[in-house]
Amino acid sequence: MPMNVRFEKDVAVLSNFGRLMNDPRHVDAASDVRGLLDEGRRHFVLDLANLRELGDSALGLLTTLTRTIRLAGGEVVLANVSQDTGRVIEAMRMDDYWDVHASVDNAARSFAGKGEPGRARAGISPEDSEGGGPPARRVFDRASSPEHHRRKDRHR
Repeated sequence: MPMNVRFEKDVAVLSNFGRLMNDPRHVDAASDVRGLLDEGRRHFVLDLANLRELGDSALGLLTTLTRTIRLAGGEVVLANVSQDTGRVIEAMRMDDYWDVHASVDNAARSFAGKGEPGRARAGISPEDSEGGGPPARRVFDRASSPEHHRRKDRHR
């Protein structure tokens, strides 16, 4: 399997997305995730440390994996997102789709004490409410950006 999988307690950490995108087997990643879901895994971290650019294929893969996990009642967060990748996610208006953590350790800890996966969150990470480490952030805070205020003013 070209996608790397490791486990930190009950959290599956998926990585190697940079190399995976250059491998024709990247289409098998969703079935690999379904296999983990069938084993009972429900907490996933997508580690984007070696993903240099977020093109159409990579974005499609990340959204497919996320959708697969969430439809099965699981939760997924991102870790190690580069600034360039973060900008693409924001430009695509997908910055509310994932919680983003600075490291895999912070991302894995974000699942501690959450109870049953799949419950709705109102933009508040467990770290924010339970003191479990640095808070998760959205890729960029759109509401505080000058562009957001310009768009908002146009609609008044």
